[in-house]
Amino acid sequence: MIRTMEQVLVDLMANNPACIRYIERKDTESRSVWYGGGYLENIDQLRVRLEPDYKPQLAEIRRKREESARVDGACWMIIPWCFHTIATSMSLEPFVCACYDRPDFIQEAMNWVESRNHHAVQEVVSRVQPDLVLIDDDCAYKTGTMISPEMMTDFTLEPSS
Repeated sequence: MIRTMEQVLVDLMANNPACIRYIERKDTESRSVWYGGGYLENIDQLRVRLEPDYKPQLAEIRRKREESARVDGACWMIIPWCFHTIATSMSLEPFVCACYDRPDFIQEAMNWVESRNHHAVQEVVSRVQPDLVLIDDDCAYKTGTMISPEMMTDFTLEPSS
């Protein structure tokens, strides 16, 4: 079976202690399960995580990329954008409150994510060259962004550049 680059990246993230772990939550009434709403509360929880080392896994990723190309399959990779990563690592309500009450923490957390994204681009994307790279983002409802457009610009524009 040919695996997509997304599946490869998910495997990389699952086996890498530097990645944020999402907490499985269960709604006791509906019994539904969702991932997100982790327990990120302070920057020290991120600072202790080492920068990912993708080099040991590059040969296997390249092999899978070449295998996809041989069967005319597309190889793609998803990079988690800072807004979505931090918002889901905190849960939306604590995240929005922190945007107002602790903007320095939110800014540093988003910078933390984007520095790792830049590292992934340098170490994996530039070497593997997938057909498509999707920047994951879930930052709005049908009627507007989850935080003000001004905050969105302030928190995400510079780290994501």
